[in-house]
Amino acid sequence: MSSFLDKAKDKTKQIAGQAKDKVDDVKDARKADDLLDDIGRIVYRQRTQGMLANDDARIDAIVAELKALEEAGTSIHNE
Repeated sequence: MSSFLDKAKDKTKQIAGQAKDKVDDVKDARKADDLLDDIGRIVYRQRTQGMLANDDARIDAIVAELKALEEAGTSIHNE
């Protein structure tokens, strides 16, 4: 009987781990979308109102975050 319970416990842990991985993937995808939105807002403001002094630094920081997400497996180029 304990063998059955051990298998059930192991399966539960496996499923919980898979669910956590999926939640993490969704969080990372949302973070990437938010960062891409931020870049879009900066570019739109540049085109309509002009550039601010820290725009390049902000874009560089956002791109670095996006690269880190991409290296961790998040799809950045989904259209």
